[in-house]
Amino acid sequence: AGADQGAASGAAGASAASGADQAAAASGADQASGAAQASASLPANVYFEIGKSTLPADAKDAIQAAADYAKAHPDAKFTLSGYTDASGKADANAELAKHRAQAVRDALKAAGIAEDHIIMKKPETVTGGADPKEARRVAISPAA
Repeated sequence: AGADQGAASGAAGASAASGADQAAAASGADQASGAAQASASLPANVYFEIGKSTLPADAKDAIQAAADYAKAHPDAKFTLSGYTDASGKADANAELAKHRAQAVRDALKAAGIAEDHIIMKKPETVTGGADPKEARRVAISPAA
């Protein structure tokens, strides 16, 4: 699961780094621009391993994007929404999604973002998307 997860979360970055031309030539142009955009702005996603709420090693990019955004927009507030894949029981998934969002909140606080600028927002549906790897995430968005 760890290897799959690393491949999923690193796919955009790897294609941008190892073959930006190839990514742009293929229908992956959106993916390449998405990777560049994620490192510079929000929304950003933090992807988790199956059943885990521990912050993954590659979360630092999304956390840094939020910290950079906060420096550029001192009054900005952030919304965190946690999601899970469809496996497991609904109540356990709701708790897991919450713990994932809390882990990201703690990382944002450690990066210098004030807690009163972080809004925990439970999504209407915590199972987020058809792709299980994409579904196991916390979305960091600028608050409206």
